[in-house]
Amino acid sequence: MSRQPSQPRTQGRVAIDWDDPPSLVDSIIDDRYRLTSLVGRGGMGSVFLAEHVTIRRPVALKLLSPALAAIPELARRFEREAAAIGRIDHPNCVTVSDFGRLDGGSLYLVMDYLDGRLLSDAIEAEGRFAVRRALHITRHVLRGLGHAHQAGIVHRDVKPDNVILVQQDGVPDFAKVLDFGIAHFMDRAPESDDSSDRLTQAGIAFGTPQYMSPEQAVGDPVDPRADLYSTTVMLFEMITGRTPFVADDKLELLGMHATRPPPRLRDVKPDLAAATQLEQLIEVGLTKRPAERFPSAEDFIAAIEECLHGRLDGDTGVVALPADDTEPVPIAVDPRVRPSRTPVPPPPAFQPPRPRTLGWRHRLIMGGVLAGLAMIGYASYFLLRPGRVDLLAGLKSEAATAAAAKLEAGDPDQTIALLNARPGALAGDAAAQTQLGHAHAAKSEYRPALTAYAAAVALDPSVINDPRVRQNLALMIDDDGPILVDAARLLAAEGKDQASGARIAALASHKDRAVRKKAFEVAEELGLGGAVDRAASFILDLEQEPTCPARRDAVTRLRALGDPRAVAPLRAALDRPGVVKKGRRKLRINENACLRQPAEDAIRLLSRAK
Repeated sequence: MSRQPSQPRTQGRVAIDWDDPPSLVDSIIDDRYRLTSLVGRGGMGSVFLAEHVTIRRPVALKLLSPALAAIPELARRFEREAAAIGRIDHPNCVTVSDFGRLDGGSLYLVMDYLDGRLLSDAIEAEGRFAVRRALHITRHVLRGLGHAHQAGIVHRDVKPDNVILVQQDGVPDFAKVLDFGIAHFMDRAPESDDSSDRLTQAGIAFGTPQYMSPEQAVGDPVDPRADLYSTTVMLFEMITGRTPFVADDKLELLGMHATRPPPRLRDVKPDLAAATQLEQLIEVGLTKRPAERFPSAEDFIAAIEECLHGRLDGDTGVVALPADDTEPVPIAVDPRVRPSRTPVPPPPAFQPPRPRTLGWRHRLIMGGVLAGLAMIGYASYFLLRPGRVDLLAGLKSEAATAAAAKLEAGDPDQTIALLNARPGALAGDAAAQTQLGHAHAAKSEYRPALTAYAAAVALDPSVINDPRVRQNLALMIDDDGPILVDAARLLAAEGKDQASGARIAALASHKDRAVRKKAFEVAEELGLGGAVDRAASFILDLEQEPTCPARRDAVTRLRALGDPRAVAPLRAALDRPGVVKKGRRKLRINENACLRQPAEDAIRLLSRAK
């Protein structure tokens, strides 16, 4: 039973103990809202059940005390939540009806009162959900997020604590998305959105590592596909009872999201082994590269619809969906908000590089040509006079600008066709080469993308500092093939990227022979040989080289290295079975017969060292 004060306590007229949230019950906020009970409290203030004093309508009121409101980062986050939810009007998102600042400096936010329970509480109480029920809830979450994305908002903290399940219009488990406190506004210029960066740096709005997308984990820019990744993590948890990655250390969790493949459903719950369609849906949602995930919430919903209309093997208990919930709620677009045409805003176009001056040898040759051939000299003068150079630079800039516009419109094929149709525009134009690289990378055509980036960097070394170039090169490095060494080399040599240099050194002992040899050569070229695990590399050569003489060379290198780790592999190599044909007969032989003596000598030497 609530305490009845001797007089109404209106904030601003009677002293209130802000450090004791329960004592605020029965207070009247801003002459409009009476606090009736404390629902919860956290780092962002306290949430109360309240009612409008005039119309008696119940609401939820979030209150930030003056002390917390005095912290600029917290105040900005609070205002950000109000601004974000104020743009959104959708059944699957919480609705804000009021926001204000009190006389003492406190901030308050008034939202719909929702009589339900958090998805996190439901998961904790029930362990794992039936597959159809999990998909039903996920579909609701995606409807709300899709509407937010259309309004230019990325949530950035999708997790079970920010989803509440209610019963609405006869539909059970009607999910609503909460807490847009660290939302990102896609239509704001970067310089006007710096508060989110400061929040992240301050550790206040870092997000939740268990549900963060790979791009969030490494601090890269995010777009709506980051929310789709986090939603898939929730779906995985609802179905299996655990998140894809589990670790006590937060940094370890972030590293898992950024680099480690997620487990398959069947590995976590064997009873889901036959749910192949569901497995594919989750695999797409948890892909590391945003470009390979579902392009939008609507596409994700369409994939869920296919699952719901199919046979879901491994379902541990089917929940019948109401008839009026079989069709998705439309993702309405606020007419006041201009949605972005592409989820990732394109980087600023490069300025055309300055014309390169010729060395003295080239000038001498050119002088001889001009002296011997008057007509060619005249033509050369005409083409290379200062005004003409400016004109050519303008044409190059025009080609790059046209390509950037095509790419911004989401058409990499047309961008590539435009640039390839004008080969003269690519010659000597770092900006055009860069746009060509962006276009190929957008299609995951990494080899031609790398070729274009390398050409651009050769023309203008500053290109390597472009964030989009570095991001795409990092994606190439994640590919497990010889191209990753070339991409890492470009970043390490031209971009002075220490992490890429370390990756090259690590790849020099890669299990793939082609990758290992290429990385070893590049490491030596860049002066990174000291960081290479030479013993591991030579041991792999001993096991994988196709000819016995090449394996004997590996024995020689291991002996010279003096690493005792080579003793066991050398002993195994002494009895390497093989088969040769002699007429119709097959004879068993030792394929390493040619290295027996040097291997035995190396074993004796290394055993003494051991």
